[in-house]
Amino acid sequence: MEKQILDLLITIQQDIKQIKTEMNTRFNAVVSKLEDIREHFELTNEARVKDVGFIEYKVNRLEKEIYLIKNSQ
Repeated sequence: MEKQILDLLITIQQDIKQIKTEMNTRFNAVVSKLEDIREHFELTNEARVKDVGFIEYKVNRLEKEIYLIKNSQ
């Protein structure tokens, strides 16, 4: 009887170790995907900031050109 209980406890311990390993593997995969998503958003945000700066520059230049055209007439 004690041998059976001990065997069951050993089996449960092995199962718990296996589950822990599987969970760590899955969590690592999730963390990796989340890091990829974060990096993607950072790159997208950086590109958007550059686009806004470029558009702002162009609008300012257009305003200057319109001002010059209006005042030269």
